[in-house]
Amino acid sequence: MRSAPRTGTAPRPTVAIVHLGRATARGNSNRVATWVAVTAAAGLRPLVVDLAIHAGLGITPRRVSRLLTGEIVPETFAWQGRLPRADLALSGPAAVVFVTARAYDPTLLCGLGPRPAVVLDFVDRLSESYRQRAIRAASPLRRAGYRGLRVPMARFERREHSRADLTTAAGYRDAPLLGAEWLPNVLERLPAPVPPSRSDGADGPVVDLVFHGTLSYPPNSDALSAFAAAWPLIRRSRPGTRLLVAGSRPAAGLAAWIRAQPGWELTANFDDLNAVLRRARVAVAPLVSATGLQNKVLETTARALPTVASPAAAAGFDQRFPLALADTPAAWAAQIRHLLDAPGAAAALGAAQRRHVAGHYLATCWAPWLRAALAAKGPSGRAAAFMAAGA
Repeated sequence: MRSAPRTGTAPRPTVAIVHLGRATARGNSNRVATWVAVTAAAGLRPLVVDLAIHAGLGITPRRVSRLLTGEIVPETFAWQGRLPRADLALSGPAAVVFVTARAYDPTLLCGLGPRPAVVLDFVDRLSESYRQRAIRAASPLRRAGYRGLRVPMARFERREHSRADLTTAAGYRDAPLLGAEWLPNVLERLPAPVPPSRSDGADGPVVDLVFHGTLSYPPNSDALSAFAAAWPLIRRSRPGTRLLVAGSRPAAGLAAWIRAQPGWELTANFDDLNAVLRRARVAVAPLVSATGLQNKVLETTARALPTVASPAAAAGFDQRFPLALADTPAAWAAQIRHLLDAPGAAAALGAAQRRHVAGHYLATCWAPWLRAALAAKGPSGRAAAFMAAGA
């Protein structure tokens, strides 16, 4: 558990941000970072509660009953229903944010004194994510496992969660489907822009295109497969076009396949995202399926690196976001040729994308919303602390 340092003399209301901890497959580090940044920007005190992932199952008849009615999901059994109550009680949180359904169980707040406002952050449609994983899974056992998780997750997502004062989701398209308010992933501050014109340097030779993301994540490998299908047309339209694929944990087979594609280069397990993006002229996000909000798109557009995205990759963003879209091989070839052969148009697109991020996807943009939402929807008592703390 960690908290942001206090500033000034008056104590700030605390927002506890509960998530599933350091387990890579279950982590939501970008989402936790969003809640920390927005909470701090709102003048509140973020307190990150890292649930310990335990071996064994925390199963009781009451919890099984709640599972069957859609109040909780099976993944909550893995951490045995434990919260560090003593530390939470001392902090007296005015609100508790549960990051994903897998960390949600508001009955754990019983005994903490005045009831805090409860936020259920769906993040994205996990039932849809499980459906997609079941399709991709290589073994029958994994397919059955994902299907088994999808059913109770879908039941959970359809249920009206009366114990939650506020529900949120990261994806613009996902939020209304979940009956939630949209809170996108945000940046604490705007990173430095990528220079629109540059030459080979310390970071390596400049390439035309870049795709980055965790390469062990199936939607990213699917995106590369889809892009490879469009690649021959792209190269016929603009011979010599080069793509840099950058990402962590690529399987040996995937790494070999990437290196075998003509004009493709692989940078695995990089340390500095800025160094990777500085090498490229245009970013691509050709995802075939996606839920939530694609951080890779947020990261490139924030740096004014002109970005072309598939409709699936763009679905998490608001409809006014000035993304260049492509959904067929011909559209990909046309967009890429246009941006690479017209540097002025590429620079203008990158600048427009960066301005939109600055106006809508920084923590300060969402701080007033958080204060108003918690003050309006939180229960009487601690919710008043948000208003008393001042803007």
